[in-house]
Amino acid sequence: MLKDIIVNLSIEAGRDVGTEFAIYLARQFGSHVEGVAFAYEPNIGLPVPIGTAATVVQGFFAEYRDRAARAGEAFTEQAKAAGIAFNTQQITAEIPDAADIFARLARTRDLAVVVKPMPEDSVPTDILLQAALFTSGRPVIVVPHSRAADAPLDRILIGWDGGPAAARAVGDAMPLLKRAKSVSILTIMLSGDEGHKAEGLVRHLKRHGVTADASVTVAPDMDVGSIMLSYAADVSADMIVMGAYGHSRFREFLLGGATRSILPSMTVPTLMSH
Repeated sequence: MLKDIIVNLSIEAGRDVGTEFAIYLARQFGSHVEGVAFAYEPNIGLPVPIGTAATVVQGFFAEYRDRAARAGEAFTEQAKAAGIAFNTQQITAEIPDAADIFARLARTRDLAVVVKPMPEDSVPTDILLQAALFTSGRPVIVVPHSRAADAPLDRILIGWDGGPAAARAVGDAMPLLKRAKSVSILTIMLSGDEGHKAEGLVRHLKRHGVTADASVTVAPDMDVGSIMLSYAADVSADMIVMGAYGHSRFREFLLGGATRSILPSMTVPTLMSH
């Protein structure tokens, strides 16, 4: 069960869909939610104009501390109104350290929730998302900004390639799959190979009380992520479940093709496991 959830509180302007989604899950599963707001310290990863005076820089980053405080207050207000168990903390750190801290905190939670990074964000939260995906050892749900508050998770699409990351994602998503009204499985073949069809997964899910339908498409020359998103729209999926793929380069992870192509265009919450 999803009893322990952590969410990175957005410090950007406007509604925080991550907070809304984490609280929605908490109400469904009786979960405790920890909201973490990062007050970012000066770091070359943040957009400080060249030649800016030190006093101006300090004022510039004081704004991030104020934003973090406001994010924590907003989360507290919403959590209290929802009647869920929660706590919040504000952490001061440079961006790379914040990413490591969030991933470490997520290791002792059932699930991490992160808002989909956007190019116009004032803070490059894609670093934090990648750390959570590849170094926490826990599933991460990425929430798009377009998600309506309290939108149901009735229809779930599983992206299945027969690999270990996809298998882990299915296991991590089982509490959600058991509550869904319909579950679809899509296998995208890059050739005529029949090795990754999902009959075994269909049987496994049925033993857990989950009825699923499975489809296979062969697309040797097309973008896997685009096909997945198109199919999700066709079946009116409320959520996608898939493995997260990356390639380690020392401390950095480079997103794999499907993961990289889905994140920018995703329109529904997507649970990813690595």
